[in-house]
Amino acid sequence: MNSARRAILLNIPTNAIFLLVQLTAGLVTFAYFEGCDLIKSGLIKKSDQILPYVVMVLFNGVPVVRGLFLSTIFAAALSTVSSGVNSLANVVLEDIIRPFHLLLRKKDLSAKYMTIMAFVLSVLIGLSTVGLAFLIPFMGPRVLQFSFSLFGSTGGPLLAVFTLGMIVPCVNNKGGIAGFLASIIVGLWLSIGAILNPSPSGVLPLSNISCAVGNVSKTVIASVRQTSWSIYSISYLYYTPICLLVALIVSIPVSAIFGELAPVVLVVYGFVVYF
Repeated sequence: MNSARRAILLNIPTNAIFLLVQLTAGLVTFAYFEGCDLIKSGLIKKSDQILPYVVMVLFNGVPVVRGLFLSTIFAAALSTVSSGVNSLANVVLEDIIRPFHLLLRKKDLSAKYMTIMAFVLSVLIGLSTVGLAFLIPFMGPRVLQFSFSLFGSTGGPLLAVFTLGMIVPCVNNKGGIAGFLASIIVGLWLSIGAILNPSPSGVLPLSNISCAVGNVSKTVIASVRQTSWSIYSISYLYYTPICLLVALIVSIPVSAIFGELAPVVLVVYGFVVYF
């Protein structure tokens, strides 16, 4: 338990440093290419090419740095994918295949069979991941929004369950299950509804007056769209707190209706408070 706590506490400043580095990279890119839209000027074709292009431009003529940057990206991607594939293969083997085999055959899997099955699952999951990578370009620019939407709508209920268990001890098992189901229903409703009914996204005014390529300068002025508010226009970044709030609202009344609330005792300045 102490090791897990230390790992979590060390993870917080590490993530903060990573986010700060990403924020700094974005600010440097914005300041360097102010007045020059890279896509409109034809310097790049897609927005995910901005960071590599910035590195190529800023470190032009500097040895080692550009190659080190690209090798670091590839190494990090391969390391993350390999770890995820192996972990997912082990989870499928331990939590799905092994229990079903034990239930049907009334005996456990041998070590040799589990090793072979883990290898086969790793290959199949790896091929599926590579195939999905080839399909992503055909999904349009909203693929990142789709992934974050589904992550928020499913991760929010899980966060709600852990939060209820840690800081709301008066919630019983029936209330926790009801809160989890309600939050995951709301989360999936919001995410699937936003995918099927995408809200129009306007583009901010773009300018190429500062580009050092060619002699053509143009300004693209985005039209302002007047649209009525829809619940599906809520940002996908809010799905997790919405699911957490729904679970809190549902779980406590359900716990009070279908069971006795466990009393919570707080000692505040010498006074004992029950609720």
